[in-house]
Amino acid sequence: LLEFILVNIDFALKLNGEELKLIDSELHRLKADLRTIPSAERSLSNLQREFVINEEIFNSLLQKRAESSISRASIVSSVRIIDQAAIPVVPITPNVERAYSFSIGLGLAIAFILIFLTGILKNTITYKEEIEAISLTPIIGIVRRSSNSQKAKTPKMVILDNPKSALSESIRSIRTNLQFISSDKKSKVISITSTVSGEGKSFISINLAGIISLLNRKVILLDLDLRKPKLHISFGRDNSVGLSTFLVGKSELKDIRQKTEIENLDVITSGPIPPNPAELLQSLKMELLLMELKKNYDYVIVDTPPIGIVTDGMNMLRLSDVILYVLRSDFSRKPYVTFPDQLMEEHKIKNLYIVLNSVSQTGNRYGRYGKYGGYGQAGSGYYVEASDQDPWWKFWRRLKKSG
Repeated sequence: LLEFILVNIDFALKLNGEELKLIDSELHRLKADLRTIPSAERSLSNLQREFVINEEIFNSLLQKRAESSISRASIVSSVRIIDQAAIPVVPITPNVERAYSFSIGLGLAIAFILIFLTGILKNTITYKEEIEAISLTPIIGIVRRSSNSQKAKTPKMVILDNPKSALSESIRSIRTNLQFISSDKKSKVISITSTVSGEGKSFISINLAGIISLLNRKVILLDLDLRKPKLHISFGRDNSVGLSTFLVGKSELKDIRQKTEIENLDVITSGPIPPNPAELLQSLKMELLLMELKKNYDYVIVDTPPIGIVTDGMNMLRLSDVILYVLRSDFSRKPYVTFPDQLMEEHKIKNLYIVLNSVSQTGNRYGRYGKYGGYGQAGSGYYVEASDQDPWWKFWRRLKKSG
């Protein structure tokens, strides 16, 4: 049986092989026939096939379109347009006018709050009314602010550079007031002091000495600030000998007394810084020096150390005929204003007066000379303001003056 099956299988394989050969021969014949068809006819056949396909797609799309139109037409909307929307000329938001109004109002409110807080928190004096409200010590003068002196690193004599300025006039007013104080004395010792350094006592000393000497009065200026001397720099003098070397017995009066470029004005510098300035200034030799100077000079002006920091010059205040206590506007703290009252009450010091230094000229708080008889310019010939003292908003004046 197995042999019979194998014979049948072998016979079937032979039949299949013959059929495959027939099919291959037929395929080769058909391919040969196909190659004989012209190429144009083959292209036409391809195009016709693509056309049929595209035509079927197009018809399908047309059918879909028709179905969509029918579906849209069958829907009836419940919304009707009564009036067309109007396009606004200005935007609804942001509201420009409201934004500007709010910004301006907020800016003004912040400015007023800052001004109010500045007034409350301000701890320095600016005007003489503030001093009068705190202290009982009389005010002998108000010195105007000078931008030239502020720029200088050391105090300078500025009254000669611009004698008709408001600063020079304010120094002259102090000089005039001093003539009515202790007028019975032939020679006056004027001490100038302050609470702390930087309030302008050396500046007042130099310019007051210079303006008094212009009256043909013999004036000598002493630098008693043995810890931080400045006058020798202001006058350009040698400081190898001075008050300190005189008080220790190393120099004579003729050695330490120096002439200046201004007639009738001499100066005694501090000399080398000693280790014991307080003891030297309180010595008997210091009192004898003052007595000797009072014999030869009409005014002895003493630039003392700040009494709020050191007590070196306290004895000098007791030996003085007039004491000028310098306070600086926008610099000196309000508690400093009570120091002159304490000196008079606790130390029994007399003839003590306050000088308010470096008061701004742009505020017009105390008025100005001039404006008499319809004159428009401040000053009107009484004094000349420096060009750099004009307020910043009057810049055209500076341009006009410079042009």
